[in-house]
Amino acid sequence: EEISNALKSGASAFIAYNDGTTTLMETAKGNSPEAVQVLLGAGVNVNAKNSDGNTALLLAAQSNYYAEVIDVLIEAGAEDTSNKNGETALMLAARSNSPEVVLTLVKAGADLSAKSSTGETALSIARARKEDAVINALFNFDELCEKGSAEEISQAIKGGAVVNADYDSRSGYTPLIIATTSNTVSLRSDKANFFHSAKLSLQ
Repeated sequence: EEISNALKSGASAFIAYNDGTTTLMETAKGNSPEAVQVLLGAGVNVNAKNSDGNTALLLAAQSNYYAEVIDVLIEAGAEDTSNKNGETALMLAARSNSPEVVLTLVKAGADLSAKSSTGETALSIARARKEDAVINALFNFDELCEKGSAEEISQAIKGGAVVNADYDSRSGYTPLIIATTSNTVSLRSDKANFFHSAKLSLQ
């Protein structure tokens, strides 16, 4: 509301600092999708970059634990780009331990194979930090366990997905419980393959 009132009073939505950081970038750091929407409605460039190569989406991914602002920016046409260090929004969200933001970016088509200037990927960052929830968000593992085949689940596990991670944004169940109660892996043979891939045994 403050931003909306300021714009009505004649303030400009297009102000930028000396380093190129815009009002939208600063606003995107906070968990205020409404304020971001107001600025976008004023016609600001959603893909503008500052001197570090950061965009509003990159800064939002780095600063937000929840995905509302990310959703607004993506809907407005925010591009999957990188800063001067080669870091993408997905990498920054992984580094900030934001599984909800990571999952939103993954579903929007973020490039999981992208590498920073130091050779890091979002997955390598999450692995180094041992953030199981972020790792599984990168694989969209909860949904895969619910709807995917045993083969698809097995491939995700081989890639690093964590079976017993204590995270599911909808139910609170672990991926293991989701998979073994899902119709998509209800056959005994499928369950056996799943547990074999997870290096677990039925008890």
